[in-house]
This record gives sequence, C-alpha cells and structure tokens, in this order.
Amino acid sequence: MKKIKTLLAGLLLLSAGVAAANPAVVKLAVEFQTQPLAIDTPQPRFSWEVKSEERGARQGAYQVVVARSEEDLNRPGKALWDSGRVKSSQSSGVVYAGPALQSRTRYFWKVRAWGEDGKPWEQSEPASFQTGLMSQQELRGQWVWESDQVKPMDYAYFRTEFELAYSPAQACALVSAHNSYVLFVNGQRVSGYVSPGISNPYKSKLYITYDLAPFLRKGRNAVAAMAFYKGAGGQNYVNGTPGFLFEAWGKSKDGKEFSLASGPGWKVLAQTPFDESAPWLSNRKHTAAEFFDGRKEPVGWKQSGFDDTSWKPAVVVNPGYILRSQYMPESNVEKELTPEKVSRPWPGVYLFSLPEEISGWGKITASAPAGTKLTMRYADRLVLGRAFQGAANEPTKTYFDKYTFAGKGVENFEPNFGFRGFRFIEVTGFKGRLTADNLKGVFAHTLLPQTAGFESSNELLNRIYQISVHTQKTGMLGQVVDCANREQSQWHADAEIQSGTIFYNFYDPHIIRKTLLDFRDGQWDDGRLPDFYPASPRDFNYIPEWDLHYMPMLWRTYYYYNDRYILEDCFEVVARQIAYYESLRDASGL
Repeated sequence: MKKIKTLLAGLLLLSAGVAAANPAVVKLAVEFQTQPLAIDTPQPRFSWEVKSEERGARQGAYQVVVARSEEDLNRPGKALWDSGRVKSSQSSGVVYAGPALQSRTRYFWKVRAWGEDGKPWEQSEPASFQTGLMSQQELRGQWVWESDQVKPMDYAYFRTEFELAYSPAQACALVSAHNSYVLFVNGQRVSGYVSPGISNPYKSKLYITYDLAPFLRKGRNAVAAMAFYKGAGGQNYVNGTPGFLFEAWGKSKDGKEFSLASGPGWKVLAQTPFDESAPWLSNRKHTAAEFFDGRKEPVGWKQSGFDDTSWKPAVVVNPGYILRSQYMPESNVEKELTPEKVSRPWPGVYLFSLPEEISGWGKITASAPAGTKLTMRYADRLVLGRAFQGAANEPTKTYFDKYTFAGKGVENFEPNFGFRGFRFIEVTGFKGRLTADNLKGVFAHTLLPQTAGFESSNELLNRIYQISVHTQKTGMLGQVVDCANREQSQWHADAEIQSGTIFYNFYDPHIIRKTLLDFRDGQWDDGRLPDFYPASPRDFNYIPEWDLHYMPMLWRTYYYYNDRYILEDCFEVVARQIAYYESLRDASGL
C-alpha cells in the first residue's frame, strides 16, 4: 500500500509539472514563409503559433520586436520596430509598422506573448527574414543574352568567374530569366526546375533568391547558367525579350562584403548543345521537345579554370520587365521511380512502364558510341503496345526528347526545361541492352509541404485519398494546371476547383495567390478575365462561366490564410468584373 501511495504521489507531481509547463511561441513566419530570403512586401506580415500542453490556453496579448541584429533584439532602444504590448489574440497577419525596409538586408525578430490571465509565456526563439528588391531602381544585375535578336526556341549558356578572399558567412543570389534557367555554382546545381514560375514579365517577372553560402569557397569561384526562351506565343507564355539576370551579394564573418552582377563582362555560348529546331510539344506546354547533343557539351564549363576565350561577351538587353519575388516554393524533384516492367514489343524498341503516372521526365543512364541518337517518347496510355497514345485530344507525335551520345563512358541525360505527364516511356535508337537500371522516371512538381493526411481501416478509401493527393501534386507545375499530360496551362476554373483541396492538403497560399495575381495582370480593359493565363494576347480566350470562378477563389484564399493583402490587391479586379456584368443587364433586369 505504501508503494502504491508513493507511485500515485510521483504521478501527481509529474502531472503537475506538465501542467505547469509555460505555453511557448513557435513556428514564426513572415509572409507565410519560414526564414525567407526575398521579402519584397513593403509592410510584411508576421505570424506564429502557440504551443501549449495546457488545455484552453489562449493568447491575451503579444509583442513583436524587429532589429537589424540578433543582439539588438534584447538591447533597450536598439529595436528597429517594437509593437509594444498589444492586447489581442491575433497571431497571424500582424503588419510591420516600422521604418522602411532596405533591399538585400537581413532582419531579426521575435515574439513575446501573454495569456488571457496576463501571465507571460515563453518567448519565441529569434527568427530572421531577408528582403529582396524593395525598389526596381535598386537592381544591380543587367539582363543579358547572346544577342539582341528575338527568336523562338532559343538557348544560351552563361558563365563568369570571380575571386573571394574568404569563405562567406552569408551569401545570396537573385536570379531570373525569360523564360527559364538552370543555375550552377562551382559545378553544383543550385536551382530547381522550370524556374522561375511562369508570369507576364511586363507586370510581374518572378525572380528566385538562393542561399549561396554553401556553394561558395575561398579563392576562385565559377557561376554558370543555362537559359531558355520559348517565344512564339502559346497558352503558357507572354512573348517578350529573351534574357538572363543574376546578382549576388554577401559578407564574411567580420563584415567584409562582396557583390556580383550579370552584365557585358559575362561570357555567353550561343551555339549550345540544344537543337533549336526541335518541335514544340504543343503550344500548351512549358517547353519544346529537347534535342541535346552530348558531343557539343563543353567539358568543365560549370567549373572555375575553364577556358572560355572562344565564348563571346554577353549582350545587354533592356526588356523593361517588372520584377517580383517568387514566394511560392520552387519546382523540384520529389523522387525517382524505377520501372516496374521493361519489355521489347518490337525489335529496337524498349518500353518502360512506371508504377504510376507522374509529372516530370525520363532520365537515362547508359553508354553508347559517339553519335548514337536515343529517343524517349512519353505516353500515359498505350495503343497496341506502343507509346503513341494521344494525351486526351492531342497526339504524342512530338511528345519526346532526344539525346545524342558523346561516346565518353557512362552518360546521363534528362531534360532541363519542362514537364511531361506520363506513365510509359518508349526508347528507340539504342543498339545495346537496357534494363530498369538504365532509366528512371523523375517525379517533379512544385514542392508544397503536405500538412494533412488520411488513414482508415478501409484500404480502398486510403488508396482513393493517396491518388487524390498524388494527382494534386502533378497539377502544381509552377502554377496550378489542369493536367500534366495535355494542357499545362493555368485555366481559371480548374485552378479554383483545385484550390479547395490544395488548401486542405498542403500549406502554402502562394501558388493560388500567384494565380489570382496572374489573372489580375491579364484582365481585359472591359473587366472580363481570360479563361487561361499567362498567355500572349493573340491566344486570349473567354468563357463566361470560367470568369466567375475568380471571386470564390479570392475569398477562399482570404478565408483560409487570413490574407487581407490579397483582397486589397485584387479588389479592383472584382469591381471591374461586376461592372462588366452589370453593363449587360437589359430592361427586364436580366
């Protein structure tokens, strides 16, 4: 009995200790991002969560402090902005109200909170955010290309080298291109895929900011990039001037600063290994078929010490684009799938079958004599055992990529600038033997953090949910698309319908926010909205019932994320919409 009493007393003490644990402020975010690198909102919004094991704990007041250094957060009078103690339960959408934020600057912040009973809670750990361009006039980098001529299906390689007297403690790079780029530093890939997201560059040309510190070193460094311009119209692009943009900045532990910017001092290779006569996949997709000649790839061009004396100086172009930071996550690889079956339906034909349909591309690893031309053809279904099935109402006769082997041992090839939607890959042109080890299906999409799940005792329901989430992933390709295999366009109604399930299953308001801002940029003068956007003017189309999906998508974004800014940014869009429909009212009131 004595032992039981002792045990009960211990449990009570333990329980009391747990109950007495102070609630804490956690998961600090700025503009719905954790430790962001490129905030360009003049008055960004702060949010946080409260972690408590105390039932019914409720915030009664908060205090937000912003400073230029972590040390200044705790120094009296050193804060850049101190909200003071604000009596409120608000923990999201708290607007910064301090002095104007400077471009390319790192700021630190923390939150104190009190319960409804007035007792102080455990304050947050310090967090940081960095600004991007707060003004277009502060851009240091210049838009460059291989010439000032505009032609569709154009590729260019860029590179530069520079010296650092130290290993940087902090370093960032702002990067953009019209239309897409792949960035390397000292031979390592830095960027994701199909970057930046598609937009109207004259209204909102997106740029992405990267943490370069892990890639830079003391001594000689090399920055290299591949860039692609689509042009020639289509549902996914606004034509313009091809260009690549880069600027970097950073400093050492003792405050020594460096900067680097694209300009005429950079070198460009105009005749790249890409065949610019490759056919379009279709005008609805992000890119053309990629024909890549491995024999023409300059060996070592992404590394320092490469001899680029035969390359030409980059040409500065002035496209007049308006830059905006890309807040949504970059598209990237989630996983690589091994084919579950490899067959040879006809001589010279390999058919690789993946476990599931994906958005992404094929990746081949093999060796072959120089000049061997391998073709990867994509399909979501088969006809008579061949991968020629059309994607919905579009044929797949141009739904393929080609690689020409350099003949230098084991070679790897995967497309660089677009997504394909497929389950089957048909390989032709290869004379040797291929197995499942030689080809992978690369599953890639905009990587939003998944925040919801479903699991039950019913395996059918579990599978339905898994397929639903997988399908949503394949429909997020730098924008919300209706499908990966046919139309990769951002259709108005399709995006609104998907927004509800996206908000349930993933955390990120920015991909739908981008949709709303894209259609704002594309609104016609009379108030109508196109049924898909971005697009060049000659490709505009209008379906009345598609137009009406804008308002519910806008309200849903506000409702789920308490995003008052999106209402303010898009209010005039809705006002013009309503005015247009009111203008159609006849004498009967219809």
